[in-house]
Amino acid sequence: MISQRYSKTMCMVEICVEHAHQKNTHVFDATAGKVNSSFGYILKGSTLLCSLGKTIEAPQGSLIYIPDGVRYRSMWTGNPEIEQYCIHMSPNKLSRDTSGLYYPIQVVKELSTPQTGRIFEEIYRLFSTGDRIDRLEALALYFQFYAEAAKHMEQQPQVGYNAIVADAIAYIDENYMNAFSIQDLADRCHVSASHVYHLFKKTLGMTPTQYINEIRIEKAASKIRHSDMTLDEIALITGFSSTSYFREVFKAHTGITPAQYRANLAAEKG
Repeated sequence: MISQRYSKTMCMVEICVEHAHQKNTHVFDATAGKVNSSFGYILKGSTLLCSLGKTIEAPQGSLIYIPDGVRYRSMWTGNPEIEQYCIHMSPNKLSRDTSGLYYPIQVVKELSTPQTGRIFEEIYRLFSTGDRIDRLEALALYFQFYAEAAKHMEQQPQVGYNAIVADAIAYIDENYMNAFSIQDLADRCHVSASHVYHLFKKTLGMTPTQYINEIRIEKAASKIRHSDMTLDEIALITGFSSTSYFREVFKAHTGITPAQYRANLAAEKG
C-alpha cells in the first residue's frame, strides 16, 4: 500500500471583529509593534500607512492588511467620516509558512471591492449575535475569505535584525530626545558610520536619519495629542534642532504641519 499523509499543527486563534467610526482626522501609532494581525475594509474615508520609511495610500473601498509585530503609523482622513470593519487575529500562525515568507503591510487591490465589504459586514453581524452557531459560521466565513485573500497577497522574506541594527535601534529609542550624530551612533555600535548606513538601508529600507526622524515624529504626534505643550516645547523634547526643522519633517511624514494637526484634533473634539 502506498500512502501519503500531510499534516499541519495549528494553534488556536482568537478572532476580534470591530466596526469602527471616527470623524475628521485620526492618527493611530503602533510604535511598539502590533500584537495581532488585522484585515481592514474602509467603508468611508482614506488612510496613509507609514512603516519603515514607506507610505502606502489606501482610499475608500480598500482592503488593507497589517501583520503582527510591525511598527507603523496610520493617518486617517474622513469625508467627513471614517468608517471601517476590522478583523484582528491573534496569534497569527497563518501569516508565515515554512519557507520563511510572510505577508507584509499592504493594500490587497484584487479584493478591494464592495463584495469584500459585504463579507466583513456579515462576519460582524454573525459575531454580534452572541450565538455559538453564528460564531462558528462567522469563523468559517472568515477563514474562507483568508484563503482567497492569500492568493492575492504579496509575500516577502522574513528579515531579522542583526545585532548591530538591534543595538542601534535600542540606542535611538532610548535617546531620540537628545542630539547625536550618525557617527555617535556608529561609535556606540563599534562600527563605521558608512556600515551603519548600509545596514539600515538593507534591513529597514531607510537611512539612520530617516529612522530617527520617524521615531521623533511618532513621539511628537503623541505629545500633540495628549498634552498642552507648545510646538516649540515639543520640538525641543523630541530632539529636533529647531521648530522650523520640526515643522518641515512633520509635514514630510504626515502631509500637514504640526499646527494643522493640532487644529484638526481640536475640531474633532468639537
